[in-house]
Amino acid sequence: MQTASPAFQKFCQTITDRYGIVITRDQQDILARYVPGRMSYFGYQYFEDYLTWLSGKASETEWEQYISLITNNETYFFREPNHFRILDTQILDELLKQANGKRKVRLWSCGCSSGEEPYSLAMLVRDKYGEAVLRDQFEILASDLDQKILQSARSALYGRNSFRVKEHNYILSHFENLPTGKYQLEEKIKSQVRFFRYNVCEDMDKIPELQEPVDLVFFRNVSIYFTAETLKKVHTRIQSKLVMNGYLFVASCETMLHDIGLLKLTDHHGAFVFKKALSSNQPETVKYQPASVIPPKTDRVESPAAVPQSYEALLKHIRGVMDRRQATPSVQTAPTRKPAESELAETVTAAIRQNQEQLTDLAVLRLHEDLFEETLALLRSKKDPTLNDLSIMAYANLSLSRFDEAMELTDRMKKQYEFSPVGYLMEGLIHKLQSKTDLAIAAFRRSIYLDLNFATPHFHLGTIYQQTGKLPMAINEFELTLRLIDKNKKQLVIFNKPDVSLDYIQYVVQRLLKTIQQDYSGRVS
Repeated sequence: MQTASPAFQKFCQTITDRYGIVITRDQQDILARYVPGRMSYFGYQYFEDYLTWLSGKASETEWEQYISLITNNETYFFREPNHFRILDTQILDELLKQANGKRKVRLWSCGCSSGEEPYSLAMLVRDKYGEAVLRDQFEILASDLDQKILQSARSALYGRNSFRVKEHNYILSHFENLPTGKYQLEEKIKSQVRFFRYNVCEDMDKIPELQEPVDLVFFRNVSIYFTAETLKKVHTRIQSKLVMNGYLFVASCETMLHDIGLLKLTDHHGAFVFKKALSSNQPETVKYQPASVIPPKTDRVESPAAVPQSYEALLKHIRGVMDRRQATPSVQTAPTRKPAESELAETVTAAIRQNQEQLTDLAVLRLHEDLFEETLALLRSKKDPTLNDLSIMAYANLSLSRFDEAMELTDRMKKQYEFSPVGYLMEGLIHKLQSKTDLAIAAFRRSIYLDLNFATPHFHLGTIYQQTGKLPMAINEFELTLRLIDKNKKQLVIFNKPDVSLDYIQYVVQRLLKTIQQDYSGRVS
């Protein structure tokens, strides 16, 4: 099966259109190896004929065969303990109070995989409030795209790898250790989770389980598969389904990707979660940080006044060109009018002649506004892109879920700037966002090897260890991060977005470190 053939590319695009999943080149190779077997099973000799059937009369089950191949079902109980800590100490009480006994508190694990996440919610509620409250005052929903993985979740039968955070005694209190070495979840927990199939690209109002609003949504380690456009649509749907003051939890490594202005990002003692609105009796929380505590991001261009006059007009012109590209004219454009695409190309060419450095400045401005296509268009026009240019282009591609393109730029950085830690740092970010934990750790360690005073990879290692429950290692990495920031305030930073300051990272690390130290001391005692 040739992955470059138009028919196969149409097949991949159909998956993206139906499910919002971006197909990487590695995934294309996986699909290409699997397709011939499915064709043979249904008696098709030519892929075009199989694709016609697949796009028309085939059942959803056939598509799900391919979805199972390219999605990662890696999960375990109580993943990211910080999230469950703030549920236990604050948010569950808040949601119960808001429901006031007039309705059930509805918790939804969207993208539940094999069920560890929703069952963790059920165990937490039962341990905190008791079996009667779990049964009578809570409703726990769990959905996934993959029917096969949902079937596994409903069985509630797990191996030892699903238990990486909680102690063995805790496991024994909720599970039966079978002679086969598997662990069977007790029926009193199992029966309180309601599983159903849901494709996040579908209208929620058509799903019976989602007819009523929900109080809290877990949408963790799912958005790595989506384009920025799909993610915004999903956010809009989730926002419409949340009750006022409802919460959205995403994976810590995905927080910046989800911060698109539709929900308020709030800080709960080092754990960042989204909230639909602020309760009138709560003190206001500021996005990420209190202004009195965190120094401003002084390295970011904040206003047009900071743009040099020599190309301020050029910036406005490019913005106008891009706006016209999005508009649909009501009357036919005059034949003499140049296409907007050509005008943009000429404008960029003029910028190159004027000053290559100005082109980078313009690209950074567009990046700050999350206009990633414009960022890429500007930097691709540079004759000799710098290390900084390549890292910005890699980030822009990463934001568009173009993992292959981002990795190509990373490989280019590693080849052209052999002794720079930046290429390996960006490689680690790409693997981290794809939940390839071992590869991410290896890349971050290589980055540290190339520059022992580079704080940022230590930060990312700390977040990985925190998410996987390796708290002593997380504490060590975060302490190293703080020491290195104090030692060198001018080093390069890539924290999911290139313009985030070291002062900001310093604040976040201090909060995380304090929280983890408290959790760890409590666990040891």
